[in-house]
Amino acid sequence: AYTDSDFMKHFRLPEGYVPHPDEALLNKAIDIALHRNGRFFNGSVLTEEFYYAQEDEDIIERWYNEGVGAFEMEAAALYANAEQAGKKALSMFTISNDIRTGEEMDPLERKSSLHEMVEVALLTAIS
Repeated sequence: AYTDSDFMKHFRLPEGYVPHPDEALLNKAIDIALHRNGRFFNGSVLTEEFYYAQEDEDIIERWYNEGVGAFEMEAAALYANAEQAGKKALSMFTISNDIRTGEEMDPLERKSSLHEMVEVALLTAIS
């Protein structure tokens, strides 16, 4: 999870450090999703506050061009805390809003379509 947050300084990590999920958990989640014929995307996210600040579009496009598939606000901190504590962590997301187009998932669709991701997450946690 890329970030330019000052949060990483609290861990005395090198500048530019990119916290990441536990590889074994990630591979379990992928296997479970594939077995269930679920749709998924495995890729990078950017942990950043600008989704709500609506900063300039050039920054957003730059990160998409770097391969970032989504913007969120917690994954980098979750991974850094887990690494510091010697624990495993994995973030899973259902993308409901597209920051580039403004497209948003209908509230009814959001309510009914999150089950797949939640089930994969729970099965990953107990496996």
